[in-house]
Amino acid sequence: MIVLRLSAIDVLMGKRGIKTRKELAVRMGILPTHLTSALKGRAGRHGPGAKVIDRLCIVLRCQPGDFLEHVDSGHDPT
Repeated sequence: MIVLRLSAIDVLMGKRGIKTRKELAVRMGILPTHLTSALKGRAGRHGPGAKVIDRLCIVLRCQPGDFLEHVDSGHDPT
């Protein structure tokens, strides 16, 4: 399962001078509630969509691997 590392997003925000998640959402062009849902894993059963990830990368000037992590879910896909 792919998860967002909130601590990594907070560090990236600090490096870019973004003080709040509301400010991050505004810079991303999305509603703060949508960002909160994406960050908390409520943006659908598969996590945040490509559009949210793309906008995070643009605003935070980073790569997806800077804030995404693969966590073993214990489910064998075979």
